[in-house]
Amino acid sequence: IGRVVKAVKEQLLAIPDKGVGYGLLRYLNTETSFQLAAFAAAQVSFNYLGRISAADIPAELRQVGWVPVDVLGTISAEVDADMPANGVIDINAIVTDTAAGPSLGATFAFASRVISEPEVHRLADLWVAALSALGSHAEGPGAGGLTPS
Repeated sequence: IGRVVKAVKEQLLAIPDKGVGYGLLRYLNTETSFQLAAFAAAQVSFNYLGRISAADIPAELRQVGWVPVDVLGTISAEVDADMPANGVIDINAIVTDTAAGPSLGATFAFASRVISEPEVHRLADLWVAALSALGSHAEGPGAGGLTPS
């Protein structure tokens, strides 16, 4: 697991400006848009919303009852039918602080005409297993280490 994490870290660091220019190159630059259009569109959209705690919420929002929850949602195909899909599977994740410590929550929305709910459940279960393995690895004595960057 440690070698994989380090390899992914290096791949991500090799992307100029964390990929912020992709949209410009893909859709607005006539010299590069045709090259990027040749690649398949992503089938999974992932959006990490960050980490938030009740202390981060302005007092005026807390007064009206807006506070983060430790459960973001469930697997769901219930999305506005007129809204364009971000991907076959759209994952949104957020970390909230709870009394027991930080908690990761995620929603998995999906195009039900392309993939079934049991398939999405299987993906979600594999994702949880992979994250659990990463967490176990990070707690071990052999975790960490230097990479070229």
